[in-house]
Parts: sequence; structure tokens; C-alpha cells
Amino acid sequence: MRPRPPSRTVSAVAALLTLTAGVLVATSHRHTPRTPAPLANQRPARLPAGGDPAPVRVGGSGSPGTRAVDCPTGSEPGIMLTSAVFDPQPVRGSLFGRRNYRILLQGTVNNETDAALTVLEVTASVRGKPWKARITAPRTVPPQSSRPVRIEGVFHSAAAGPAQITAQLSWQWRKAALRPCGEQGLIEDD
Repeated sequence: MRPRPPSRTVSAVAALLTLTAGVLVATSHRHTPRTPAPLANQRPARLPAGGDPAPVRVGGSGSPGTRAVDCPTGSEPGIMLTSAVFDPQPVRGSLFGRRNYRILLQGTVNNETDAALTVLEVTASVRGKPWKARITAPRTVPPQSSRPVRIEGVFHSAAAGPAQITAQLSWQWRKAALRPCGEQGLIEDD
């Protein structure tokens, strides 16, 4: 008579028991009342959270018809360029030679404040000089959101130099009552 091979169920049960015993051994070592617990992380207690800063308030000078307004908070709205396509490619990836370059930039208009904004204008510059490009940007950006922006056109490089391109955002608060706030209360984001 041939010996019968162990069934897979028995092997699985044995493996499970071995695993369970290992877990039990690993978790059963605890300190008894006679053994003092180790003193770890001996630091002073943390201070309570500071809370939100007081909102910036404008208006309400006491003149008839004026009232105080709490200004929005968050980071200053801005443009984040996320991709650039050049034809032809800049020399060594970052230098323009003397020639025309077809450029496509894409990115977002970011509003990390707690109020909607109106985009007045998006402009572009190359090496600090205005660049007449075709710009597609949103008219409004809701709070805590971003919307796509696209900048494309031909740039004529009259001299060799760095491929420095920036986009500038001109905006105002969507609600007219918030417009006196301007950028007061906002954090400048690098």
C-alpha cells in the first residue's frame, strides 16, 4: 500500500497554526507590574494649536453707507506653467539662438483662496519683455480650485540668450464688496 500524501488542507492548517503561534509569541511579551515600562519619547507636552489668524477687515470707517468686510484668506492667486513645447528645441534645452521659435505653454490659473476671482488679463513675457502670444484663460476661477491656461505663439529671438518665459495674472475679487481688500490678508506663494 502506498503512503498517502498529506492533503493541502492539512498543510494549510499547519501553516496557519504556525503563523498564529508566531503572532501570539510576538504579541504576548508584555511588561508585568514588576517590570517598569520603558520611558520613551520624553518630551514636554505639545502646545495647543494656535488657531486661525484674525481676518483682515477693511471698510467700516463709520461713514454712512460703509461697512466692514472680512477679506478672503489663502495664497495669492497666480499662474503655474506645467508644460512647454518648443519648435525648434532651444539649444541645450534652455538657450534661444537667433531665430523664430514656435512655443506652446500650458498650465493653470490657481485660486487657493476662500473666494471666487475674476481674471482680468493674462500676459506673457520672454526675457522680461512683453510677448504677443495667443492666450486662452478662464474668465472666473472658483475658490480653492484651478482652471487651465494656454499660451501659444511665435517668438523671434533677435539675439542668443536664455529661454526665460513668464506669465502674469491680473485679477480682482468676483464679489464687488471684496474688491477693496485687494491682496490684503493673502500669503505670497513662491
